[in-house]
Amino acid sequence: MTRTFAFIVALMLASSHFAEAQSAGDAVFAGTQVHTINLRFPRADYWDSLTVYYAQGNEQYIMAHAVIDNVAYDSIAVRLKGNSSYTYPNNKKSFRLAFDEFVGTRKWDGLKGVHLNNMWGDPSFMREKLHLDFCRDAGIAAPRGNYARLLVNDTLFAFYSLVEHVDKTLLDTRFANKAGDLFKAVDGIGDSDSLLSDFAWYGSDTAAYAPRYELKTDGSITAWHQLLGFIDTLAHQSDAASVLAAKADLPQLSKAFAADNLFGNLDSYLNSGRNFYVYFHSKTGKMKWVVWDAGLSFGAYGGGVSSPENMNVAYIVNPDTRPLFGKIVSTPSLKTAYLQTLCELSTQYFRSERLFPHIDSVATIIRPFV
Repeated sequence: MTRTFAFIVALMLASSHFAEAQSAGDAVFAGTQVHTINLRFPRADYWDSLTVYYAQGNEQYIMAHAVIDNVAYDSIAVRLKGNSSYTYPNNKKSFRLAFDEFVGTRKWDGLKGVHLNNMWGDPSFMREKLHLDFCRDAGIAAPRGNYARLLVNDTLFAFYSLVEHVDKTLLDTRFANKAGDLFKAVDGIGDSDSLLSDFAWYGSDTAAYAPRYELKTDGSITAWHQLLGFIDTLAHQSDAASVLAAKADLPQLSKAFAADNLFGNLDSYLNSGRNFYVYFHSKTGKMKWVVWDAGLSFGAYGGGVSSPENMNVAYIVNPDTRPLFGKIVSTPSLKTAYLQTLCELSTQYFRSERLFPHIDSVATIIRPFV
C-alpha cells in the first residue's frame, strides 16, 4: 500500500512538472503539422477593408471569427502584412492574426498572435520551416514555424507558412526575461541608404534613429538610450572584443550570423540589413538577437551574390555599412570565435545526414497541400 501510494505521488509530481514545463505554442509548433484555420468575416466588404488598412500603413485590424483545428475563437483580429510578399500576383497575401487584440485574454495554445506567410519567392514552401527548425535545434533565438491550410468564409483560400509572433511571450521562453526593450529592424525597401537598421552612427540625437529602428516596447523610457549607447560604443570604442562582450551576447550573435551564412540567407543583416529583432535584457543589459523572416534562405535572395553556396564563411556585404558584424569579422579574437561557432553548427546540425531526412519528411507532409 505504501509503495503504491509513493508511486502515485511520484506520478503526480512528474505530471505536474511536465505541465509546468510546457511553453506557449508547444502543441502548435510540435514537429511538422498542417493546421486548418477558417476565418469567417462578418463584414461583406472585409477584403476592401483589409487592403485599404494595409495601404494606410497603420497596422489596423478587422474582426473575424475563427475556427482553428475544429475549435472556435470569436472576435480575433486580422490584418494584411508584408512588403515584397505583398506583390504576390493574386490575393494570396500574408496575414497577421492577433488573438488578444479585441479580447485581451484570448490565446491559441498560449499564443497571443501568429503570422501566415505566403511563401513569396519560395516554390518549395520549405525554406522558412527548415531554417527555423534549425534555429530551434541549435539553440538560436527565433520564432518557430509550421504550416496552415487557410479557409476564408468556409472556402479553401491558400496554403501558408505559420510562424510564431515575436512578443513578450516569445522573449520569456527564449530569454527567461520579458521586461527589456525590443526593437525590430525596419524594412528599408526603396531607400536603402536612409532606412536601414545598420547599427551605424548618425549622431547623438535619437531622432536620427527613429526611422531606422521600430520600437516594439510600449511606454519605454530606456529603449532609445540603450540602443544609442550600444551604437555609440560600437562606433567609438577601439577595443571591440571587450566592449562587444560587455554590451552584447556575443555567442548568441555569432550563432545567428553563422546560421544566416550557412543557409545563404542574404535577406538578413549580412546583406540586405533587414529581418531581425534586437532585445535588451532588463537584468544583464546585454543586447540579444532574434532571427526573423527566413523565407528566402538557401540563396533565394541573391543580393548581388552570384553563388551563395560558395560564399566566404565570413561573408558580409560591406563591413563599414554593417559595422556590427563588420567589427566581429575584423577583430581577430572575435572572428576566431565566430568561425568556431560556424564550424560547430556545420558539423553538428548543418549535415546532410541530419538535414536530408528532415527535408524529405517535411516534403512528404506538405505535398498533398502544395
